[in-house]
Order: sequence, then C-alpha cells, then structure tokens
Amino acid sequence: MSDPAATLTLVGFFEGKDQSTIVPHLFEKWARHMQTDSRGRIAIIDDDSVFIDLMRDLLVDGEGYEVLSTPNWLHCLEFVKETRPDLIILDLMLGQHQTGWGVLALLREDPLLARIPVILCSAAAPALRQCEVGNGVVVEAVAKPFDVDHFLNVIERLLTQTRATAV
Repeated sequence: MSDPAATLTLVGFFEGKDQSTIVPHLFEKWARHMQTDSRGRIAIIDDDSVFIDLMRDLLVDGEGYEVLSTPNWLHCLEFVKETRPDLIILDLMLGQHQTGWGVLALLREDPLLARIPVILCSAAAPALRQCEVGNGVVVEAVAKPFDVDHFLNVIERLLTQTRATAV
C-alpha cells in the first residue's frame, strides 16, 4: 500500500517542472543503475578512508561498478555475506598488522565466500604475492600505489574469469 504523504510529496516535486527535463534525468539515473548492475559489485575492505574515496571515484563514477566498503575487518565476513560482491579488494595492512592475510583465510574457509575473487592491495610490497588458494581460486596482488590501467585490467580479468566459470 502506498503512503499518501509520499505520493503527495512526489507529485509536489514534479508540479510546475518541465516534464521534458525530468524524464531524461530519471532515465539517465535508471540507465546508470542498470549499468552498475551489469558491471558488477565490488566490496572494499580497507581502513584508509582516502583510498576508499579514490576507489569510489574510479570504480563508480569512472567505470560504472557498484562499490560497497567497510573499514572494519572484525565484521568483514558479515559484510561480505550481506553484500554478496562479485569481487573483493582487500587491504593487507588493516590497522598496524597484516590482518588482511587472516581475513583472506577466513574468506576462503567459508564455502559461500571462497569463490569470490580477491585483489589483495598494500603499500607493503614485499609482503604481497600472487597465490592460488585451493580449488583454482586466484588471489591477485596489487601493490599501492598502482597503475590505474593495470588495476582496472586486473578487476575486469577476474570478473570475466568468475563469470566464465559460473556459466
């Protein structure tokens, strides 16, 4: 059942406005939403708010992905289960320790989460490595700062591989 107050507010919003500008605007928002759904959902687990903001600018505005994030590694498993991302970008250094390795291990232990591809990011380049974590699940390592084109190619490659194996 619709809320009469909400309907009245919506009608009041459109009243007196040029319909020729409203419809294209709404269509553009809908098209952007549909594009986001078709590109994929990316979860970012990182405690650096500047990095998260940069990723949003790059991935949402620039590439059309849906991006969800959490700085809290203690609750990140619940976050991933709730958001059901197509890909995870995980910081190796959460807090002052390499907690990302522990988060990665927990993700891989859960059968529902184990097949989600992970990009492990860190400025601690010596600690990064590319590894295969059982059952063909690839964890890609990308050192910060990274080449944007390379990073976007890694995201697209991992999402394409995941989609191909899901079919």
